[in-house]
Amino acid sequence: MSQSRRTSSTRWWRERKKVCVALSLTTEPWRSRGRQIVWMFRLVGKARIMNALLKALEARGFSVTVKHEPKRATTVSVLDETLEFGLEEIVARKEHVLSPAEKKKKYPWSTYGIPQYDFVPTGRFSLKLKNLWLRGVRMTWSDGKIQRLEDRLNAFIIGLINAALQKRANRLEREQREREWEAERRRLEEKTRLIREEKERLAILEKEAENWRKSQTLRAYIDAVRQDAILVVSCPIRR
Repeated sequence: MSQSRRTSSTRWWRERKKVCVALSLTTEPWRSRGRQIVWMFRLVGKARIMNALLKALEARGFSVTVKHEPKRATTVSVLDETLEFGLEEIVARKEHVLSPAEKKKKYPWSTYGIPQYDFVPTGRFSLKLKNLWLRGVRMTWSDGKIQRLEDRLNAFIIGLINAALQKRANRLEREQREREWEAERRRLEEKTRLIREEKERLAILEKEAENWRKSQTLRAYIDAVRQDAILVVSCPIRR
């Protein structure tokens, strides 16, 4: 292979890897050209759907952001609410068929290391809302037997609006509960403070009352001693 062909092949592989990373597809090389062609068709289909969706979102004034840290995620801002979504390929689950190498295992009765099912790509795609838990809100739009996903993008955008409205309602309800909890917490803190201050005032009053009683007792004792001294002085002892 000439130097120019090797350079072209390297450049093609790098571009393919960039597209794969952008669309969350595998970058592992295929063993045959036929599989590589199938992979390219799936990649083109996914890119076509995502491109049409991004254009439709931008036309409606919804901004799309692709984050890479701390993990890769695609988000869209709808009605000031951030929603994460993704485009995934649907896989079909099939019973695993033993390969010749698996049939020649030393212990044929053991199934250790052999999968029970194989998951095969179907070429059909699904749009999903991610990391979102909303009651009564649709989360998935997929290719059907008749209608393709690219023909259901408007329904997906309507679903985004419904999800944003429900998320906002949940957020406002949560914020209202938090305000009520905060008000209740402050009320309890104020009540506790008043009770503590009342106890402190009562303790001070009890201390003052105790001091007053002691002073009265001491004053009475002093008066009694003084009276006794006067009696002694006024009535001298006769010899």
